[in-house]
Amino acid sequence: MIEAVFAFDAPTAEMAAKLVVGGFGDGLGAGDVLLSGRSVDAKRLFQEVRSRGHFDIECRERKTTFGGVRNFNHSLLMFENYPVPAALDLLGKLNQEGFLILARIYDDQYEHWQNAKDPLLFQVAGRSMDALPMKSNGLPPPLKKVIVDISGNPGRRVLRDGYVEAVGHKMWLGPEFFRRVPGASREAVLASRWLNVTERPDGIFELVVQEESFVDDTTADLQNRLRRLLFPTTADEG
Repeated sequence: MIEAVFAFDAPTAEMAAKLVVGGFGDGLGAGDVLLSGRSVDAKRLFQEVRSRGHFDIECRERKTTFGGVRNFNHSLLMFENYPVPAALDLLGKLNQEGFLILARIYDDQYEHWQNAKDPLLFQVAGRSMDALPMKSNGLPPPLKKVIVDISGNPGRRVLRDGYVEAVGHKMWLGPEFFRRVPGASREAVLASRWLNVTERPDGIFELVVQEESFVDDTTADLQNRLRRLLFPTTADEG
């Protein structure tokens, strides 16, 4: 999976949808493009997206989801079954106005369980919780219950004001990243010799930590090191 984080409402959902559909190329037939599981023509698709402000588009086994997170002042664009070059091409086009904050590749299953708090999820999946730290959800009765404490998980994903705190084995940082993330430093990223860092002509920093996705805690030290580099003021907050 690829997750990209943008400024809220910049790009707009319609702009993102037009670039997504345009990226599929010519020769699309009736029924090739689905919006929320329904076949629609391009004109109707863009009208609905403009009205909704979000979308879920499927075409040629690729799925793209876009939506704003108003309370946290950012928007999310998710790519499923996308070739990385095709996703990067789209991100480059969306970044022409400086919209991109960050993007990353992650393993969907690993991230799901790293962020699962409800014990019921583990029970249904038959997964042991014996070694997991637990805590109260902090709500008053009768809503109070014990949940999994994910604050120490290296693969945790935290929504922050203006960005998402999460890491991946490959990441892309837009110029806006260093303006939004407290303490983030271009110089510190460039000086990190344990990373393969490339500054692209469009101003995006490409980071490669390793060639394979993070899939378990054997890379916990590496994930935590990356988190502290990119999110120095909040990485240890949990």
